[in-house]
Amino acid sequence: MAVTQLMYHPPVQARVGQVLAPAITVEHADTDPTAIYYFATPVLLSATGTVVEGLLQGNRAVTGMSINGGAAIQYTLYDLVILAPGTYYIRLDISSISTVSIGVRGYSIGSRTLEIVWEVLLRTKGIFVVEPAGFIYVGKDKFENEDLIKYGWEEDVWVCMIEYLIPTTTNMNGCSHTTTLREHLAHIYLRMQPGQTWDNLPEELVMDLAQLTKANSIEGNKKDNITVIYTPWSNLKKDGSMDVGQVSFHDQRKVKRVLVPHRENPIVNRLNKTKVEKKPDLKAERDDMLKELRKRDQAAQLIKKKEEQRQAQEWKEKKWQKDHAYDDLFTDENMAASSNQDRSADWEDDFM
Repeated sequence: MAVTQLMYHPPVQARVGQVLAPAITVEHADTDPTAIYYFATPVLLSATGTVVEGLLQGNRAVTGMSINGGAAIQYTLYDLVILAPGTYYIRLDISSISTVSIGVRGYSIGSRTLEIVWEVLLRTKGIFVVEPAGFIYVGKDKFENEDLIKYGWEEDVWVCMIEYLIPTTTNMNGCSHTTTLREHLAHIYLRMQPGQTWDNLPEELVMDLAQLTKANSIEGNKKDNITVIYTPWSNLKKDGSMDVGQVSFHDQRKVKRVLVPHRENPIVNRLNKTKVEKKPDLKAERDDMLKELRKRDQAAQLIKKKEEQRQAQEWKEKKWQKDHAYDDLFTDENMAASSNQDRSADWEDDFM
């Protein structure tokens, strides 16, 4: 039996010389139970216009290669040159490709040939890879969504489709203002990585979130040109008068919008491959997270206190040294040595 392990990460723009994805581990037990082969993923050499050059490197020979893009459409591989055993040069045109599966065949397992596939997101404006890792989660229904709203984290971003939010409006000074949004369909959350901010997320990651939000809506998935909104979890407003799934925002200025022209199956399929269904205790997870934050805060406060004590002691020692810098000059011994009282009467002759 052959097992191919793939890792998913949200996409960011690649740099020349950057490895396009993590190395893939291939294990097989039907010929050699102890064998584990590694095949490194493509390395981007250059991306001029719509032509991409790269390297494939691995520890087994490649016997063939296919480029597959979109709905099983085959694209011509410009070049596949063997540079050295296990090292291959590739060159292809990505002008009409949105997502490409690069299949490399060469692992013979019994009478079968195992094909290893990388999914590399390619766009006409550049080449994108999936890095660093991200955590996207979604509730099955409005009741699960209610718990996600209640037990969210500060680093969570809430994403939903605006067309299917029913506004509750109030009239102030003759003007109508949306104050409450009622949501009965799926919405999703992104748990940001350390250092990320909700208003500066990578464009490709935002599009992933928008595509997944559209795909999780029965009605929205049928329509084009829909608008998705997203905001930090902390901006969600919920009170006892609201129904299940009903939310509003503390600050409308902290709500961003993104247009989704149509469904992009390669993006949705890539994300769905990473889906894992769990039934976590959201309250317990949040309590554990808050407990850990308190521990970190206490540790930081202790370090700060020790540093303040060290600085205070250092300042005290420097002040004492300054106040007593001339103490040795006025000892009885030094005073006697510098006195003229015990000198001979002709001591002034020394200056003649």
